[in-house]
Amino acid sequence: MHHSSSRWRSVLAVLGLAVSACAALPPPLTPEAEKPAQVATVVASGSDFVAPVASVTLDQPEQPFVAADQSVFRLSEEDPYVGRPDALVTLVVFGDLQCPFTQRVMSTLKTLLNRYGERDLRVVWKHLPLDFHNEARPAAEASVAIHRIGGSQAFFCFVAEVFAHQQNLGPETYRAAASTCSVNPGAVEAEVRAGYPAQKVDLDIETSQAVGVHGTPTSYLNGIYVSGAQPVEAFTKVIDEERIAAEAMLADVPPGELHTRRVAINFSKRDDPLAAPKPVAAPDTTVYHVPIGRSPTLGSPNALVTIVMFQDFQCPFCKRSTTTIEELRRIYGNELRVVLKHNPLPFHPQAMDAAKLTLEARAQQGEAGFWKAYDALFHEAAIQEDTIDQVAQALRLNAQAVRSALTGNRHQAAIDADMQLAKQLGALGTPTFFINGRKLVGSQPIDVFRTLIDEVSASARVLTTRGVPRARIYDETIKNGATQPPAP
Repeated sequence: MHHSSSRWRSVLAVLGLAVSACAALPPPLTPEAEKPAQVATVVASGSDFVAPVASVTLDQPEQPFVAADQSVFRLSEEDPYVGRPDALVTLVVFGDLQCPFTQRVMSTLKTLLNRYGERDLRVVWKHLPLDFHNEARPAAEASVAIHRIGGSQAFFCFVAEVFAHQQNLGPETYRAAASTCSVNPGAVEAEVRAGYPAQKVDLDIETSQAVGVHGTPTSYLNGIYVSGAQPVEAFTKVIDEERIAAEAMLADVPPGELHTRRVAINFSKRDDPLAAPKPVAAPDTTVYHVPIGRSPTLGSPNALVTIVMFQDFQCPFCKRSTTTIEELRRIYGNELRVVLKHNPLPFHPQAMDAAKLTLEARAQQGEAGFWKAYDALFHEAAIQEDTIDQVAQALRLNAQAVRSALTGNRHQAAIDADMQLAKQLGALGTPTFFINGRKLVGSQPIDVFRTLIDEVSASARVLTTRGVPRARIYDETIKNGATQPPAP
């Protein structure tokens, strides 16, 4: 089968992707006359994977989506996609439209599509809205409706708009995004009310559970697992190997069955270096004395467990860990308190100003202001010189006070104290966490955090049985803790 190059370029401009479904599904609610007649005007957004395209004409593919996929991913024509159904390599990505890491991986996918072309690579999208992202599900359902009405190009135009406005998700954002992508917002809302988009999202979630996906983004290349927003090179290594393997099978396997056959070979093979998690060093059993002082906190002072985080706002590993911390707070609720201490690294030029901004936000708007600034900075794709001012404006901070805080020393002493404590405790890199005084280094898998949290929580409960008030648990736990790492 051959898709014309004009269709490929136009859909790639909005990064159209394809995904799987598992049941017979009803026809679109919207009558054919209400569809945008195979013409979409795509308006460039702030997303880095959308290019401006004017009056793109979408010609029909010469054959429909290959329906023979029998893999665990259950790919079907109900899913948005880019590339030929008989491509040598199929990349299935499970994404959450409120997840900043899913947003980040999209530019990687565009790079891959440009590099390999439609014959060698097809990209397919599946929805996995995470429970702790309150707008992820509504956004997913709206995008399903967009896809039913306008196809893959409209779908990825909508996704681009959603990612460009990820901090302001809601019904008005979805209506505006639909209009931008030449889809009638009223038709989208009618489609959502009819119920099919919810069914489709549920089907994708069921698929994710069958596959064993728990976080976003998660990608599978012909069934080979790649976790998170990895760099391009992590994907190209697998793609290059799979192209050779798939090409060798073409003589004996119909092209439309390549994905099913490669998944059958690869999916159960968990020894691939990209699929196998790296061994995690045994946690340091030392309990450190890490005073909270006046540092910003999130959570109840009566929590059994306190996580003190040393972070840098330009550190990609700190950014990655924010999703883990958010999920831990959802799991443990009031039993978990989070404390932030600053450790801006010298080779990150904007990290110090970012730290100062969060403290100025706290000075102007209290604890809530600090955490709003924290979230806003970590939601940025990259912190440039003008990012600090943009975040300050978005938070409606007093501009003159912000400029004074950035150029002066109003918050320098607090940051210096945090950095000195980090150095003293041996927390030289970021992120470094102290969980009731126990050190955990790096952006570890959530299960590593949970194991340590459950361990120190059990010890904290013992203290409560001895009459220690919950508000004193943390201080009691660390009072005799080490003030520096043990000698090697």
